[in-house]
Amino acid sequence: MTQSRKQKPTVDQVLKLVDQLPADEREQLMHELKAEDFRRDIQKGIDAADRGELKHADEVITRMIGRPSIS
Repeated sequence: MTQSRKQKPTVDQVLKLVDQLPADEREQLMHELKAEDFRRDIQKGIDAADRGELKHADEVITRMIGRPSIS
């Protein structure tokens, strides 16, 4: 007994479909994908904080502005 499964589209197939979208719809899709990535990154930070994996604010700010830490 074999099950018929729908094959998932390849990355190339998805990209071709995205390329066929009108410019405004393609831009909206990209915006939504970036927002979803942002939400996922925020959730990773919340999960790390829940596990007690926190960094001191000075360290974070130093890394953000690219200067060596004073401490």
